[in-house]
Amino acid sequence: MTMKKITTFLAILMFAAEALVMAQQPDAEYKLLSRKYEIKSDGNMVYNFRKELKLNSQRAFFSVYGESFIVYSPEFQTLKINEAYTLRADGSRVDAPKNAFVEQLPSACADCGYYNAFREMVVVHTALEKGATIVLDYTITSKPGVLLDKIVFAEDAPVTKYVVSVKVPSARDLNYAVKNPSSKVALKQVGSQFTWTGTSLPQTTAEPYAPAADKLYPVLFLSTMDEMDNMLPTDFSLPTTAGNFVAGLSGDELDKAKKINEHVVRNLRLNNISLAQTGLRFRNAGEVWNANCGNAFEKTLLLNGLLQLAGFQSKVAFRYDTLKCNGKDFYFPQSEYVTFDWLDQKYELTATHSGKLEPVGKSLNTKLVSVDDNYILTAEGKTLKCSGKKGDVELHQLAEGYYSLTLERPLGVFGMMPGLLVGKRTAPLVCGTAKEVYRYTVMLPKNVRWVGKPIDVTVNKPFGYMQIKMVQKDNKLEVVRSLSLTESEIPVAQYNDFKAMLLKWTDENYKRLVFAVEN
Repeated sequence: MTMKKITTFLAILMFAAEALVMAQQPDAEYKLLSRKYEIKSDGNMVYNFRKELKLNSQRAFFSVYGESFIVYSPEFQTLKINEAYTLRADGSRVDAPKNAFVEQLPSACADCGYYNAFREMVVVHTALEKGATIVLDYTITSKPGVLLDKIVFAEDAPVTKYVVSVKVPSARDLNYAVKNPSSKVALKQVGSQFTWTGTSLPQTTAEPYAPAADKLYPVLFLSTMDEMDNMLPTDFSLPTTAGNFVAGLSGDELDKAKKINEHVVRNLRLNNISLAQTGLRFRNAGEVWNANCGNAFEKTLLLNGLLQLAGFQSKVAFRYDTLKCNGKDFYFPQSEYVTFDWLDQKYELTATHSGKLEPVGKSLNTKLVSVDDNYILTAEGKTLKCSGKKGDVELHQLAEGYYSLTLERPLGVFGMMPGLLVGKRTAPLVCGTAKEVYRYTVMLPKNVRWVGKPIDVTVNKPFGYMQIKMVQKDNKLEVVRSLSLTESEIPVAQYNDFKAMLLKWTDENYKRLVFAVEN
């Protein structure tokens, strides 16, 4: 073996060894994450954030962690960068230069003048390399308001130590609770200071179709506020232009409600700024109408105002997480919606989604698909043609006298891609419920033969039922494809059965019919 070949061989071995090591470790690791909240006696709140992030790969700093983003509002908040530097692999420290701090308008605040006061501080991390550690520490001081935050004890990289600390004046109550508790997260209380410490926390799953992180990992809820219902405005009056819009709507009352919902969802800019980020500051319905933009809560206020203008006795309501703190219930807001009664039926609308308007209690989540079609084959010599209810149907010629007909692709739940379903899964799979039925009848002329055998594939599992059936009776070929999925989330223990059923349901061999034209 020549020296050149030996050198090349050793280089390949070294590259393979490094790739193997990288495959066994994450792109990055949080050595420390710290969030500290302190409410002063004058009501001001001081929030301190610190992260120490070690980079293990080039991807980590080229594609993922090269910048940090801090959103705040100078109208009621001040930002101070305490530390921003990089510890290189050799232990040397490189402080971020002045031009590493760039202020810009957050994308969520674009196209809405009201939110143009918000700022996003972009911190560009410098001197990054494999083995380097990013250190960022900043403080945001807010004018008097409330504390309302939800913290998931998991990140997109493993966390060695995660500290959340809250200090409140002795005269002020703090509501707190942890959902999905874990022995890796512990609480320590000293007087009116509460500290939660998480250790050796795994990174969030990257598996497709996984539940949201707050469904899988420990979640800390913090609140010093009353129920949102107590903060709702009482004035939902709107300007004349809004009245003209409502007066111009056609159809019955429910048609008008649906059109109002669609207008608010489609024609008003949605700014993804949470109420917590605004310090629970919001505009009334009239201001939102005039601005033609708002966050989800403000758009909900407008939706309610328009429905009231149309004659509905509507009101804004909230969905809460009901939690316990020291034996007492407290309520953490999840989302807002508008509800109203009509002809002894209750309806609910949101300002972020529109669709079919159905009474509460009738499932809108189950995807219903029903297809019933008849195909007629006709042969002219060796040429085969097909027609259905909607007209001519395309056939694919495989060879002289051989044609295939592909049935409609299933819709509903199996819009998901089978190729994304990994062999082994650690998190439940979110799929949604569905009910799909496809019935096909194919009429064959005497000189056309179905090139296939009778099929009857049936799967009956706790999460649902599936049947694929193909049978020929005389000159009539009947195909039935039926699926009923009753569970919207598949447990890990049932994942392999679900995947097997999905592969059968999407198998092209069960969706393609082949015919031969005989002399």
